Amino acid sequence: PAVPLLSKVKHNLLYTVRWLRPESIVFPGLISSDLTLLGQTCLDDTGFLNALVILLANNISSKSFFHHTGQEDIGRYSIKLHSDGTSCLTVIDDTLPCNIAGVPLYAKATKAWPLLVEKAVAKLLGSYHELSQISTSQALVILTGG
Repeated sequence: PAVPLLSKVKHNLLYTVRWLRPESIVFPGLISSDLTLLGQTCLDDTGFLNALVILLANNISSKSFFHHTGQEDIGRYSIKLHSDGTSCLTVIDDTLPCNIAGVPLYAKATKAWPLLVEKAVAKLLGSYHELSQISTSQALVILTGG
């Protein structure tokens, strides 16, 4: 049987990946520039998102994740993470995976920094899929070292 057009469109919107810089991304639910709101999209990365919420609730600054490279203006960031008990810097660019409509595929947020940290953790672990496999406590160890 023929696939209904609506299903085809949903399928293509979900799986067509566009790598966009933050200034080109549609941040759904943008309410206030003073508040970072977090949520999920097509990846169940509850452990990672819970860890970010815990850190924000404990007044851990988003700036604590970022190590200055002097190249932020061209989209290169160095994110401080922890692996195997040691601190490490994970270098990423600022292109983020989005659907065809420009909405981030994984975490959604009202600011770009959680998406950049998410990308760095996914890189450290090997993939966004691996990111979906970690618990909140594992994410906290990666983000804080303890």
